[in-house]
Amino acid sequence: MGERTLHTNRIKGLLFSQGVRGYEPSRRDRRERLKALRTGDGRDLPRHVTAQLSRELDRLELLIEQIKVVEAERDAVLAENKAILAEDKAGKTGPVAMLLVTAASTPRGRAASLQYPGSFGVTATAASHNSIAAGCGSACVS
Repeated sequence: MGERTLHTNRIKGLLFSQGVRGYEPSRRDRRERLKALRTGDGRDLPRHVTAQLSRELDRLELLIEQIKVVEAERDAVLAENKAILAEDKAGKTGPVAMLLVTAASTPRGRAASLQYPGSFGVTATAASHNSIAAGCGSACVS
């Protein structure tokens, strides 16, 4: 989101230097409105400024499309996780499935959550950790 703000502010700054105020690059009709803009003293915008604004709008529109794709992927993952959690509440899956769903949806991903299981409420005693590390599971006697 910070990058979108950066491009928006850049566009507004370029226009402000020409005496133009009130232009919103986030509106859907941004290209049409850009064509209709005039400088503060009523002249057409210089060609080099128009070209620079057009390039900034290209970057902004690409970024907006990328944000839409990422949000759609996020929504799909959330819908999938809700389905798995609904099965868990119905008793069809166990708490391990819920842990994996939660881990997969964290920003750092599943691998990081398995490295730090305490962040998901899973803790092990030193004895059980040593037996797991030794490869003998619960059969080892500490």
